[in-house]
Amino acid sequence: MHIDSALQRFGVSPDFVELVWDLYGDADHFKLEKGKTSEIPMTRGVKQGDLLSPLLFNIAYFDSTELSKDPKATGLRKALLQYKFVAITWMLMDIIPGVTELNLIFQKDSLDIAVIKPVVDHTIAKLDLLKTNDGPYTQKLKTLLGGHQLFGHTLENVTQQAQVPATTMKKCVDNLTT
Repeated sequence: MHIDSALQRFGVSPDFVELVWDLYGDADHFKLEKGKTSEIPMTRGVKQGDLLSPLLFNIAYFDSTELSKDPKATGLRKALLQYKFVAITWMLMDIIPGVTELNLIFQKDSLDIAVIKPVVDHTIAKLDLLKTNDGPYTQKLKTLLGGHQLFGHTLENVTQQAQVPATTMKKCVDNLTT
């Protein structure tokens, strides 16, 4: 996988490269609360609609240029190390599975109208819960975040940006549920 070698050359820790590999290595399914979706084969590139895909694409692209001389690559690396970026990415990993489950209901060939309201209500309740309680990924981030360190990298602006994920989660959930 070109992306993992590009991440390593970009200075990303092996633990984070492994996390990306876990997300993309078995990229033919979406993980849901109750198992996996049916097979969705990925034949090349990055997953479409995935929030990390544009970032991974840019890292792979910048890796093909002379990284140390490219100001865009340097700026991208700096953005990756902002606490706000890391925290919001992990927060979105809490939101996406619930929304994906709802999307899959609407993609069925024979949609049962009686199922729609309970499923939508259940999704809204799960999302509303995230406004006041950390989801599993946000909890894991807090556990992994030692001081200002994550996977061997020092994150910038942790103290100044500490409230950004909670504020962003509330706004995001409000936008999804209203």
